[in-house]
Amino acid sequence: MTTTATAPDGSNGQMTGESKGVSNLKNPPRTNVCKGCALAFPSKNKLFKHLQDTDGICLKDDPQEYANYCKYVRKKKKLDKVLILFGYLPVASLIRNGTDAATFLIHAMEEWQSQQEGSTDIFEQPDESERKFNRSYGHEQRGVDIVAQDNDTGAITEVLSVKLQPLPPNITVDNLLDEVQAILNAQFAAEAAIVVPIRILGRQIMKQAKFSAEMDSTNRRVEYVLPMDFLSWCTPEIQDRLEALPSFSENNKHSIGTRLPHYARGSCFFPNGAEKKEDEGKQVEDKPQNLPDVQVLAYLHKLKKLMQSLSTQIVQLDMNDKAAVMEKGFSLQKRRRTKRSKKEDSRAQDDGEDGDDGDNDQSNTPNVVAKHKMLKRKRFHNFTESVMAHEYLAYRRLDRMYHRACLRFPEVDPTYNKPFLVVSLTGDLFLTGQVLRVIGLFLSIANGLIDADIVDCVFDEEYPHLIPTPPVLPLGMMAGEANYMTWEGKVKSILTARKTDRYPNGWNQMSTLQRVKDWQEVVYREIARRWLVQGVDKESGRLVAEKEWTERVLKPWAKKANEQLSAYRTWKTESEIAIGNNPENNASGEQKFEDPALPATIDATVPELFEKVLFHLRKIDETAQWPSTTLKRQLVMVSTNKDAKEDEKTESLSMAHMKAKNNKETRSSAYSFAEGQGGASGSFSVGYMPGGINKQPKSNSLFPELVQAAFELETKLFPNRASSTIAINRNAQFRPHTDSGAGAGQSTSLIVGLGTYSGGELMVEGEQHDIRYKAIEFNGWTERHWTMPFSGERYSLVWFTPKGCEGMRGIDIEFEQS
Repeated sequence: MTTTATAPDGSNGQMTGESKGVSNLKNPPRTNVCKGCALAFPSKNKLFKHLQDTDGICLKDDPQEYANYCKYVRKKKKLDKVLILFGYLPVASLIRNGTDAATFLIHAMEEWQSQQEGSTDIFEQPDESERKFNRSYGHEQRGVDIVAQDNDTGAITEVLSVKLQPLPPNITVDNLLDEVQAILNAQFAAEAAIVVPIRILGRQIMKQAKFSAEMDSTNRRVEYVLPMDFLSWCTPEIQDRLEALPSFSENNKHSIGTRLPHYARGSCFFPNGAEKKEDEGKQVEDKPQNLPDVQVLAYLHKLKKLMQSLSTQIVQLDMNDKAAVMEKGFSLQKRRRTKRSKKEDSRAQDDGEDGDDGDNDQSNTPNVVAKHKMLKRKRFHNFTESVMAHEYLAYRRLDRMYHRACLRFPEVDPTYNKPFLVVSLTGDLFLTGQVLRVIGLFLSIANGLIDADIVDCVFDEEYPHLIPTPPVLPLGMMAGEANYMTWEGKVKSILTARKTDRYPNGWNQMSTLQRVKDWQEVVYREIARRWLVQGVDKESGRLVAEKEWTERVLKPWAKKANEQLSAYRTWKTESEIAIGNNPENNASGEQKFEDPALPATIDATVPELFEKVLFHLRKIDETAQWPSTTLKRQLVMVSTNKDAKEDEKTESLSMAHMKAKNNKETRSSAYSFAEGQGGASGSFSVGYMPGGINKQPKSNSLFPELVQAAFELETKLFPNRASSTIAINRNAQFRPHTDSGAGAGQSTSLIVGLGTYSGGELMVEGEQHDIRYKAIEFNGWTERHWTMPFSGERYSLVWFTPKGCEGMRGIDIEFEQS
């Protein structure tokens, strides 16, 4: 490489066998000579240290030797953890989300770095496959797709965390931002893009290695640019007056760090949204003709209350709500982590303080008292395509929803001067599709297509049915910003672009704020242009994009949703009556839409094909041998505890989820639940399971005759099927769910119902199927399915083949002869 072993006489040190012994006595040890400066060193380590101390400067005249030095000897400096503030717009086939935009941006920064003399070869250079980054609206670190950013949406600001080389001493952050942006501009100029879709806005060093832009965000804000046509088509009588109101006039309320002058109530802004210089800072006098009338005021009040109903509310803590008490306790414990606080808590608990009267089990939450208030989270399972009510991620905060700004863009299209509303939503974490469906539901109620109590219906966790909400077009959606309040205190730096003097460092510099403001205006204008691409309907004057969505999506959804809302109202009324008047059902709160026929009136005839299986099912039940059910499985089943008090509702999903998490091996007996619809339920599996011999169901040996009969039934129902596994259920009313665990990755499922029961139809993605002695196939892994209410004795068999059991046939299981 860069060294040569030489002897003092200049020879290459090679010796014959005859002279070797003599040479060892007369010549000194070989030395290592630097090829650059010809200095000799007693060892290679000493030579390498010399090269590292001088950074190989003596080898610069020999490109090959210097390249070898850089490759084998030179110490690589570690990269800095850098936070990049950037924004982006979606571009078809190029940028569908922030991950695509971040990849383009990182490549542009690496290209810029390669142009800096002598900078790239002294730092660690990870392979492309090893380049790791995370971002505010990413989902890779959580490892679940249900919180992935909506495709084809952009961002005003987003934080990117990535390891990069430090800036050269002669380069400022502003220089870097301008030069990297120039690279991006040149790259997308070739794409003939109207607007360069990526904007780099800021850069700062993050000294804390554990910081994650994705995981450490305290809350996120999302915006939706909504054309006024979405709200005004149903109210033509107040449309003109509505659009002339101050709250719907163009304003710069959205500008970062800018405060509007004070305007008297009911006053108007100037048409262009800016004050005349001579009147700047003055209060505009009231103009009675601009005051909204009663009808308009009522409409605006309705919009405000509607937004509030969709967001998280602060409520008084109900000490009888175990889930709420548990959640409040966790919140208090998280805030009180100092030793002093822990000692105070322990002392107060010993003294019997904090209002603990002993009636409730508050041992884990000693600080929770009745005077506390809490943010009441909601379950957003009806606002996604895949999340179910029992899943933990469905339980979310939507802290605020409000009208943030109103904009007009006559320069985009002189013929269309209607306002665009900027609706802002802030929450802890947004599920895929959640924002689009919140806006869609808001529009359906605001336009009078459905009553406001649909909000109660879609958020009711006890309602065992899905009411999917309508997603609005993703065209107007963008990420606003992510906040990192906890980490700002740790690193003493502003991590969200805003005007503040809390800390001197970070993204509160005027240059950064101006960059964000300029980009924000570009984003708003570009989204308005995209809304207008399809033009305006000549007859109605409405945007074609809005009209098509309303006619094709919103109105058909509203027609079906009104029927579902009527059923929900019936269920709710019967639930309240049952809790107050019916001692047999008052603990459940789970009631039917329509009364299924009583068991005595049901045809009890059993088709011959099913007699053998039903005989064995009833035999197991009559002898009280029905196996227990895991708490995790119980999460997706509607059941009522036998010991529940008369005025006690069904256990909340939050409490059930916590039990399942903390007691994974605990199982509940089918006979610990009250008999009746959805009661005394139990579920177990037979056949083959993935995981080896030790993971096989015990029920195979407990009920061999049932196992054989059930697999034989499958071959008679569907001769071309040969499943490996069967799920066997007794009186199980399932909540909406998709199969997980052993059911993940399974083949198509086959299901059939048996017994003397009424109701109990299978719902698959909203389609109802009668399965009583009628087998059907469906994809239980990907399609959401649930059970309609029923009365009577109901069994069901579900045949499937889990991933890992391919080629195994349950019908081939051999049992020892007794």
